[in-house]
Amino acid sequence: MQARLLVRVSLAMCSALASVPSWALFKCVVDGKTEYQERPCAGGATQSRLREVAPSAAPGAVEVPAELQSAINAGIVGSYPVRGMNQSQLQSALGSPSRVNASDYASGFQEQRIYERPNGTFYVYTRNGIVESSQFMEAIRPQVVQSARSCPTAFDIKNAEVSANSIALSDAQRKEKLEIVQRMRECR
Repeated sequence: MQARLLVRVSLAMCSALASVPSWALFKCVVDGKTEYQERPCAGGATQSRLREVAPSAAPGAVEVPAELQSAINAGIVGSYPVRGMNQSQLQSALGSPSRVNASDYASGFQEQRIYERPNGTFYVYTRNGIVESSQFMEAIRPQVVQSARSCPTAFDIKNAEVSANSIALSDAQRKEKLEIVQRMRECR
């Protein structure tokens, strides 16, 4: 009986906590009505402090200079990493990485986050969740190599002759292939 009561009380408390907005700092009761807000309660309201962290700051967060915040915002909009981004901002800029190589050293937790894109690959290096450096490698596009020799080799001509003499060809196809062989011979 007591176990059931304990479970019911626990569920009631969990549902009550789940209904509190994550940004709320204060619980105010005004005329029997409960409100959650960021600012201290006004007037004669009963006030309860819900958490100590400011809504814009995470635990252990450092004040970011306006110039760096501007660069980070530009990186998020432009989809590229910026030195000083945290992992949440990096996720906003580039999405999920293709691969992550992680290392846990005495100096801190380090990651190489790899973001593959059609035009290239970003390699982003973080230490303790903050971007320290990054590099971008453009995709290698195959280049068509022009042969210094534009005329076909003797082997190419021989293969074309064999193809032109196939019994499976119609007269028109054979005539066309023999003309190609003739042009190949004239090139040499």
